[in-house]
Amino acid sequence: MAVITAYIMKPKFLPVLEMCIENGLTYGYRRAFKHTDEPTEEQITSQIKDSIMHELYEWFDMENVNE
Repeated sequence: MAVITAYIMKPKFLPVLEMCIENGLTYGYRRAFKHTDEPTEEQITSQIKDSIMHELYEWFDMENVNE
């Protein structure tokens, strides 16, 4: 019979966080140019911020520490 060994797995938070930021940055920048050839700086930064946050919410569970 096979012996099953239990291991504690810990995620590598920094690489996952970097991946979220890089993916969000790239996607947000491209999305800013989706409907216009000359988006404003505000439109670009807004799209990048929204895309990074979307990536973070995809990969991390957010809990309210005040509850």
